[in-house]
Formats: sequence, structure tokens, C-alpha cells
Amino acid sequence: MSAGRMFGEMSIMSRDAKASASIVANSQPATEIHVIELDFVYNLFKSEPALCQRFYYNVCLKLVGMIKNVDSGVNEDRNKRAEQEKRAAAAAAEGGGDGDADIGDPGGKSDFA
Repeated sequence: MSAGRMFGEMSIMSRDAKASASIVANSQPATEIHVIELDFVYNLFKSEPALCQRFYYNVCLKLVGMIKNVDSGVNEDRNKRAEQEKRAAAAAAEGGGDGDADIGDPGGKSDFA
């Protein structure tokens, strides 16, 4: 985790003080950590509704970013699979195999045919 970053927002949202992740600080020479008790945060949100709104808005932005990253990873995986399928189909068309050239079937030909 780099300087200026925060963690623990999931504990605030779920009202659960249990850790859901581990954090490793990568700043040198030292890392300063501020601990804020959940009850303090909830009381602050009650007395400062605008702060509560900003907190949840920022958490939503973070979640949107995470979803976009996951979605782009899924799309990359989907594109890789499609490209592999195209290559396998092309190899099968050239070699007369069954199209499973990338799955233990060198050259698109099977020893079990």
C-alpha cells in the first residue's frame, strides 16, 4: 500500500470490525497508521450527514473502479479464448484435425482417431 491510501472502509460499511484483508506498507523509512474506532465513525456520520454522504460516494467510486478492472480482466480473458479458438479452427482447417489443436493434440491430429 502506498502513501496517502486508506483501508478498512469495508468494516465501516458492514459494521464489522473483523479484517477482510491484509495490508503491507511499502513506504520507507516508516509508516504511520491512524486507528479510528467504529463507534466514533458512526457517531460522526450521525452528526455530519454531509461527511457520511461523501464517505459513501467515495466508496462507490472505489467499487466502480474495482468492477471496471474486473470487467476489463474478464474481457481480456474472453478475447484470449476467442483468439485461441480461431487459431485452433485455422489449424484444424489446414491439418484436417478436430479443432482441438491447443489441447494436447499437436498439429491438430489425434492418435486416437
